[in-house]
Amino acid sequence: MTARKIVVATAVFFIKNTNMRYRAFGAAYVGIILACLLFSSCGKNLMVPVKYPSLSNLEARHREMLARPYVVLRIPEMDAEVWAKTKGQGSLAGQGSSMIPPLEGWSLGKAIMNQYANAGAGALGFHVAGVKNRDFGFANEMDPSGILEVTVGALGLKTETSRDERYGAVKSTISVEQRRGRADLSGKSQWYTPQGQKLGQETAFSVFLEGAISDDSQLNHWFNKEKNRLWDLFAVKAAQPPSLSAQYGSKIRYRAILPSKMNPKIQEGFDLAKQKNWDKAAGIWKEVAFAQNHPSAYHNLAVYYESQGSYDLALKNYQAAKAAYARVKGDMEYGYLFPYTWDHAIDDLEMLRQNQEITARTAAKPALSAQPQWFSKKTAVLPLTNESNFVDAPLLLRRLIEERLRQQGYSVIDPGVVDEALRTQGATEGAHLAVLSSKKIAELLKADYLVYGQIHEFNEVPLGVYHKREVGLTLELHAAGTGEVLWKARKKILKEEGGAKGKEAFGLAVLQLVKGLAERIGKFPLKEESAQLVSAMLSMIPAR
Repeated sequence: MTARKIVVATAVFFIKNTNMRYRAFGAAYVGIILACLLFSSCGKNLMVPVKYPSLSNLEARHREMLARPYVVLRIPEMDAEVWAKTKGQGSLAGQGSSMIPPLEGWSLGKAIMNQYANAGAGALGFHVAGVKNRDFGFANEMDPSGILEVTVGALGLKTETSRDERYGAVKSTISVEQRRGRADLSGKSQWYTPQGQKLGQETAFSVFLEGAISDDSQLNHWFNKEKNRLWDLFAVKAAQPPSLSAQYGSKIRYRAILPSKMNPKIQEGFDLAKQKNWDKAAGIWKEVAFAQNHPSAYHNLAVYYESQGSYDLALKNYQAAKAAYARVKGDMEYGYLFPYTWDHAIDDLEMLRQNQEITARTAAKPALSAQPQWFSKKTAVLPLTNESNFVDAPLLLRRLIEERLRQQGYSVIDPGVVDEALRTQGATEGAHLAVLSSKKIAELLKADYLVYGQIHEFNEVPLGVYHKREVGLTLELHAAGTGEVLWKARKKILKEEGGAKGKEAFGLAVLQLVKGLAERIGKFPLKEESAQLVSAMLSMIPAR
């Protein structure tokens, strides 16, 4: 009976005839012995130490490279049904209650940006994106030193109640109930090089905020007052540089040169390697690898190249060994090979190569400018095309767009200058822009970016017990010189209220009537929905 069969029989006997308490430990122990025999590392393999270049300053290099990052903040978008149920007050999938406050992507992005304000440099910018589109959007346009991708999880808001037992003046027990609000926010962050290569491991984290409230009805009020503290706590965790020390605590790797009972050539190379005749052994393994597509030959060749510092050749041969092994996986000759061994070696070599590329780029690349050129360029917000029945909608929404862009750091051309220049070409409203090319408009305005917009809905329907308010908009950002569409988005906010009866229905109708009247006096109907829509849409382009 072979050693493998003995170990397998022992494992079966041990597991069947041992108490449940010790079975898991016994199975694990026997598994380790079996793996040892299968991998032939119990005195049969030749273990080769592979010394990598010093990686002690790897994390410091990455810190330097990430001194001026661009932040991509990913927030799951709500579907239309949940949006309708929450009356637009939530902004994360699964938030089925209007009591959940909105997760403010723009505020979170600004909080993360602020973490770099006193770090000797600063983040170049950020934008809010969904989780489905996995590209980095505007990151390449900003020429960053690195990219920080932060994915936001669910925002939880709840009340926690506790009782404090105390003694009164006559030693009677008094039960005092205390209520506290609690807000929880989770997320994960991943760093990338400017070319999109991962740096370190993804980091998951969570933060929370607590505070005293008088009763449950005060929960939302408490959170809205304190939420900026939660955003700041989240930002501190999200902005941490990648930790690589755990991956690279040791500078020496040990790789096994594998013998072969069934292939004399591989065994001959193994014997030569034991005699330190590495070049001749490598020549034999190379012949076998090319002639037979043999995983053991590729593996041994990879270890040889790795020990010689030829990391690119080592990586190619480890990958070839893994591919060849998939073809002969069931053959007992290769039973001692484990793909995870190659995975570890491939990961090491990929990170080493990446670090070398980063070092070369960092040394050769000139220092980044203090301010990204993106924001110094001139941006013109053009008159909006109106498909709604409200005549003043283009003026109102255009004003909000201009204000928001300035808030995000853009140099916006005065709308009076824009309108006067367009009037010379016979364009007095958004619908007339179709006859003018973006290049022609850019020349007229001396603009670098053009913002086009189209209003689809701008309606308020007050019908007593039923009330509907909706604003729908499409926005496009064009590169003025080429006319290229750099970004396009279409969104709609729909808020519906109804189904109430009796006094509740009457109160709702009066409330909506007063709200609508106040908006008309202020000459800005649907102001709340318009501001919310513009804010959500423009958070998806760079801000700082």
